[in-house]
Amino acid sequence: MPEPRRHTVLVVNDDDAGRYSVARMLKADGFDVVEAATGEDGLRRARDLPDLVLLDVNLPDISGREVCAHLKADPWTARLPVVHLSATYVGSDHIAEGLEGGADAYLTQPVDPRELVATLRAVLRLGELERELHDKAVLLDAVVQGSLDAIYVKDLQGRYLLFNRAAEAVTGKPAAEVIGRDDTVLFPADEAAVVMRTDREIVWGGETRQVDEHVTGADGELHHFVTTKGPLLDADGRAYACFGIAHDVTQLRNADAQARRLNDELESRVERRTAELARANRELEQFVYSMAHDLRTPLRAIAGFTQLVAEDKAAQLDEGGRADLAWAVASQRDYPSWGDWIRQGATTLWESWEGDSSRIHHMFSDVSGFFYKEIAGLKPDEADPGFRTIRFAPHFAEGLSWAEAWHETPFGRTAIRWDRLPDARIQLRVEVPDGASAALRLPDGETRLSAGIHALTVG
Repeated sequence: MPEPRRHTVLVVNDDDAGRYSVARMLKADGFDVVEAATGEDGLRRARDLPDLVLLDVNLPDISGREVCAHLKADPWTARLPVVHLSATYVGSDHIAEGLEGGADAYLTQPVDPRELVATLRAVLRLGELERELHDKAVLLDAVVQGSLDAIYVKDLQGRYLLFNRAAEAVTGKPAAEVIGRDDTVLFPADEAAVVMRTDREIVWGGETRQVDEHVTGADGELHHFVTTKGPLLDADGRAYACFGIAHDVTQLRNADAQARRLNDELESRVERRTAELARANRELEQFVYSMAHDLRTPLRAIAGFTQLVAEDKAAQLDEGGRADLAWAVASQRDYPSWGDWIRQGATTLWESWEGDSSRIHHMFSDVSGFFYKEIAGLKPDEADPGFRTIRFAPHFAEGLSWAEAWHETPFGRTAIRWDRLPDARIQLRVEVPDGASAALRLPDGETRLSAGIHALTVG
């Protein structure tokens, strides 16, 4: 089995002897230690994201409580565990004030070395558990909100507890207006009564099953759903809620009905066969013309991009320049760009930058790939597929203050985030899962990274 990862503790204490004593004790117990003698120095070193901050309350420049408040208010360091250690503020009011101010634990000196180490390890375990739960909650929310099916949860009184974006789209109601209320705010009274009666039957039956449902949507039309419904059970096996995953099959049902009508018209279609063949011949001619047109369209797009490069990006023709170019096209409002389309009132993707042909097309819709792979810089290694080797190559595009990307690989979560600091330097955080390795390419060269969380400052 691999050895447990060594944790890094930032010890912030203005007393040199006390700081040395604590650091020596922690190193003897297998910790890596970084030291700081002032609150400002502690805040600066915390930007490197140690695993835990052991923070004295009484510091010469700013108090430990203020340092803790700064750490918890900064998104970059907000999840760092903080343990106060004080020989001065030892009363119960001081301890309560420290914990209420955001500290994860509060110890008073003198403290038994075993108690100190045990407390730090307990706080680290709790922090790792919280990160795991947070990551799972984010993943679950992404699945629920990203689903094309309406997903919801109701309590035993039929009041909504969860209502995803697909459900909002079907009903035309935002979740904020639905949570805490029942189906009577969504559907006509007779339809709502049927839905709620079905929910009660599902909960009473104690089993998950599929049902057909018919309700009026936001468009005023009757929609047909195949819905998977089931009870949610607590640890004692008692139902406390009902979940539903509703798949809209309206188009499929309409297509089936249309197919039956077409089958009834088969004899008349035979009589129209000659006319259809003639029409097919005309469509073939139109297809040939369309192919020639579609070959010309990319050339117009290339010309537009060439003009933009020549005018604004002449000195940036390396790979980093392409990332800046993608950001420029995505964010500017001049021709050629998506912003220029929006300025002209576009609500769909056009076939050409000029808008002189099809105005519902996908010719230039793949800018997302540039954001993920070029701006944030998260890529698989084509020579070693499967994310065993990960390539990080961020581009710090002008006009962007931060970028972040993550991916669940077969080895676990990998992620990268960069933030532009007020002094124009870049704060970088890279996460490599166990069992994988990575290469980090920056303007000054490439660095190999092992599994773990890496934080560094660029510039």
